[in-house]
Amino acid sequence: MAASILVVEDDPAVALALEVALKGEGYLPLLAATGDKGLEIGLAQAPDLLILDVRLPGIDGFELLRRLRAGGSKAPVIILTAHSEPSDLMQAVSLGSDAFLTKPASDVETLAEDVWNLIEELQAARERWIVVAWHPTVNVLTTVGPYATFNQAVKDAPKRIVNTGKTQVRCARLHDPDSIDPQLQIPQ
Repeated sequence: MAASILVVEDDPAVALALEVALKGEGYLPLLAATGDKGLEIGLAQAPDLLILDVRLPGIDGFELLRRLRAGGSKAPVIILTAHSEPSDLMQAVSLGSDAFLTKPASDVETLAEDVWNLIEELQAARERWIVVAWHPTVNVLTTVGPYATFNQAVKDAPKRIVNTGKTQVRCARLHDPDSIDPQLQIPQ
């Protein structure tokens, strides 16, 4: 099944360019021209990636991201904007966006290529592993990595983590530290 990407963009030319580029790479683009429609689709479809314009009819891209996060979405986010104001960048970062991209005024093909490059970078980051060690006796959480593979993490981490005897060590996906799986215990 193709990964789904929610594109919330009110400029028809930009939306079409992104739709064509994403379909061409085998993704399933889900399109919305307003923040309200984006929220409806995002909550119903649980897309794998979000591409959100900031200035939208209805709720803006930042409020849309807040509501999608409140609804449980952990999907990576690319924020698109024609306005590269520092306050927008700070707000995007504070809401947990993974990338912030300024739209060119006229060249939608370049924008589609920039988005594609960011998607590739985000996918590579999602495949990386970190090792998380909890030291309850000293109340310290340590992370090491990232590692390209789980096997690499298992091999290297014990050399880099001080074992206090009660240390609990687990692996997690770099992009989603909440994904710590108790079954992925690192032998010590």
